[in-house]
Amino acid sequence: MGFSPKYEEYGNKPKPEHNWTTPAGTWVGIWGGDWGDLLLRALARYYPDYECEVWRPDLRADKVYSVQFEPGFVHRCFPAAMRRAFRRCKIVRRIHSQGMIDRIRKYDRDETVFFISAAYYLTYLKNSINRIDKAKVLYYNFLNTQKLLPLDYSFTKPLRTVSAVLLNGEKAAGMRRVKNLLTASDNCEALAELKRTYPQMKVHLYQMAGLNLDFWKPVMSKNESRALLGIALSKFVIVLSQRLVPEYQIDRFLEVINRLNTGREFVCYITGHGLPDYEAYLHKLASDYRLEDKVCFVGYVSDEELRNYFIAADLFATTARMFAGSTGAEKCMAIGTPILHVTMGSTYEILKTHNAGVFIDPENYDDWASKLSEIIDGEKVHTVPREIVEDLFSPEKTADDLHNAIMNLRA
Repeated sequence: MGFSPKYEEYGNKPKPEHNWTTPAGTWVGIWGGDWGDLLLRALARYYPDYECEVWRPDLRADKVYSVQFEPGFVHRCFPAAMRRAFRRCKIVRRIHSQGMIDRIRKYDRDETVFFISAAYYLTYLKNSINRIDKAKVLYYNFLNTQKLLPLDYSFTKPLRTVSAVLLNGEKAAGMRRVKNLLTASDNCEALAELKRTYPQMKVHLYQMAGLNLDFWKPVMSKNESRALLGIALSKFVIVLSQRLVPEYQIDRFLEVINRLNTGREFVCYITGHGLPDYEAYLHKLASDYRLEDKVCFVGYVSDEELRNYFIAADLFATTARMFAGSTGAEKCMAIGTPILHVTMGSTYEILKTHNAGVFIDPENYDDWASKLSEIIDGEKVHTVPREIVEDLFSPEKTADDLHNAIMNLRA
């Protein structure tokens, strides 16, 4: 994984089972549920002939911390630091982990396969990988595919154009070295353009990680879940569940809710945490709009509680302006909760293919208000049949996708 745990966002959550106090008085934690863990755990579980390790830089770590969660699957956190560099006419700060680089070199063997992010900004890690002689390299994309393509220029804004030219040069230099890319089918047009732009690249499609389908299912009725949560049966219930960060546009969603014109009483529950300053900004915004009876910030909830909210909901909404897909939407597909989704990401492509969900442009906020009002007032939102969800999101499907990609690397 290319980035350090966002400890500031875990301030209001329980520490994970595996945690250590550092000499500096901070703590290091390994949760075991990050997407990197889910991805390789699927492989380790079904292909026991592989040793699977997740490596992650950690700005708090003073040494390597590791947990073996099950046979053949280990998560390691390596000491890391932020380094300054002069890039694109400005000083930038980038994460660097010499320990990860040293370990990568140690594992330069014929039988090794490295999964590494295709994000162009992970320069130190890419340079190290590109010097490897024997091991195989499989790049993965965890952003929407469009982000791997060159940026458009705006000649009316010369400074931004210069920055885009320099950034595109960096991006192209990195992407031309990518021979194998693991990605979700999150944007068919962008994926086709990516193949045309980099003809040397072989693309392997996969679902990000399998769901525990025995858990993510409707274990009670909507009435029962609302009784547990203390939600009136008469209200229309919207649920948003994600990290509270600017990319997810919760502030814009609050603005839209503030101007909804609908004849039915509704309430929106928002689960998750973010940086304290941004959370405070969102709470103040809700207060300024006087949304106390329409918006409830739930904070951190367990998976059991989150499942109850999804069952109780009339609508799950995701409003991000940048991502490759929504795990919350995947879980709601498995439960049968109707979904309002932005027009990007692998979950959008799945919903669209199966004539399910309602879609909104990520930056057309009038569109948000119009669609939300129509749904609250009774427009039906179709869902994906459970048997299709089971086929798409089973751990076996993820493991097969990964295994096939590795076998193609070795062919």
